[in-house]
Amino acid sequence: RAVVGVGVKHNMQMLAEAANQSLSPAHVGGDLGSKPFACPFDNCAKRFSKKYNLKTHIRIHTKERPYVCECSLKYMYKSSLVKHRLRCPYLRHLREEKVENKGAARSLGTNRMSLSFLLST
Repeated sequence: RAVVGVGVKHNMQMLAEAANQSLSPAHVGGDLGSKPFACPFDNCAKRFSKKYNLKTHIRIHTKERPYVCECSLKYMYKSSLVKHRLRCPYLRHLREEKVENKGAARSLGTNRMSLSFLLST
């Protein structure tokens, strides 16, 4: 478990070790078998059945925000970034410029972005 008050480097090293565990339900006995991945932070009793869910949960403690919009806003979760991109004024401006540069008809709808555009950036 990561210890509160210990240096950030030490905590990050412990997190890296915890994230690289290859536990499966078969490796953990008792009732914990269905959720073998435990949060390594003190005062957090969260457990997860999937390693990926633990990795995303750890972002709450580390404040990591790996998903970045072109407007420089950062998000912990990809779903939050996709939702933001639906209403991002910077991306709307880029999309409108793209439509104007191609000479496309206004029937494309300037207030909505296609999902493929959101995911491709």
